[in-house]
Amino acid sequence: MSDTTKEKVLTLAPELTSITDDDLWTMILEDVALQVTYSAYGVNEERAQRYLAAHLLTLHLQAQSGLAGASGGLTETKTGDVSAKYGNVMSALNDVSRYDMTSYGRQFKLIQMRIAGPRVYTPYG
Repeated sequence: MSDTTKEKVLTLAPELTSITDDDLWTMILEDVALQVTYSAYGVNEERAQRYLAAHLLTLHLQAQSGLAGASGGLTETKTGDVSAKYGNVMSALNDVSRYDMTSYGRQFKLIQMRIAGPRVYTPYG
């Protein structure tokens, strides 16, 4: 199959048209093509690439616009004199395994789960 394109990602996620940095688009699409290959995803290769690219670009857009929130996850709490401490949002955004942060990431995760399916390991012996 072939790799996904900017046009296909924008059809899926039209809100990403506000990202006009062609170098960013190129880098994300190249990275996704290296991570999601036909040998691993078969006929779902382009579809998985499309959702992963939309996920990564959405995280970028959220970070740029401040929509990702003011902080990361809760890392500390205190009851007396009420206190809370939050992690760095950028560290959360830099963690690509955070697929649950966008609807596109959740869809990518579903594609991965369908591809992986149940695994049976047989010892060599």
